[in-house]
Amino acid sequence: MAAGPLPNYEPPGNEPSGPDTPDAGEPSRLTRIKHRRMVTLLRIVLPMAALLLAAIVIAWPKLQNRERLSFSLTPTHADPKEVEQLTMVNPRFVGLDTKQQPYTVTAKSATQDRPGADIIVLDHPQADILLESGSWITLTALKGRYAQKAQLLDLEGNIEVFHDAGYEFHTERAQVDLANDTINGDVPVNGHGPGGMIDAQGFMILDHGQTVIFTGDSKLHLNPGAQGGVHGAKKGAAAPASGANGRAR
Repeated sequence: MAAGPLPNYEPPGNEPSGPDTPDAGEPSRLTRIKHRRMVTLLRIVLPMAALLLAAIVIAWPKLQNRERLSFSLTPTHADPKEVEQLTMVNPRFVGLDTKQQPYTVTAKSATQDRPGADIIVLDHPQADILLESGSWITLTALKGRYAQKAQLLDLEGNIEVFHDAGYEFHTERAQVDLANDTINGDVPVNGHGPGGMIDAQGFMILDHGQTVIFTGDSKLHLNPGAQGGVHGAKKGAAAPASGANGRAR
């Protein structure tokens, strides 16, 4: 009996092809297409990026120079008097007295009428004086005038004098001889120390800070149990309670 093909049997290799039939070579073909597109795009983009970078390198120095030159000056309205004067901020003057002890004069600001002027006007000056004995005196004021060559300091306004032995004086006007460590004032002064309080019409600090003299009508108020009242830097003789002059050492 002759054999023939079975019904609905398709020999190998004769499978029907159509839109619903998967093609094994389709993914590789799409990959090749994407690769070609990427290569084409890079051939266009990379030269353009290289040209742009070259343009930036060439133009950068010119842009930098333009930024440096493109600043503006704003005019200021200054007082002609301030322009003519020289002003220093936080000045510091250092010197030696006749005993070769250092002193320092500082201020918030200092003004000279002209370069090299000897008189210097000080704002909120402070003088720190080191004495031969190792003690120190500090003076502060609202205003001051410092004569550099003469080593004289004129103080005015809310003057405070401090001695490291514990004494403090207040007055409104005083002159300091920085070369000789002497201080004097001819206006009312008041102060206090370990021994008591003093009110006078003036004062003098002499002998390189060792002697204090109160002038005019001087009144001393002793603290209970104090020995000697107002003392100087070394000795402790009391100043008189009242009289023409009061002297303390």
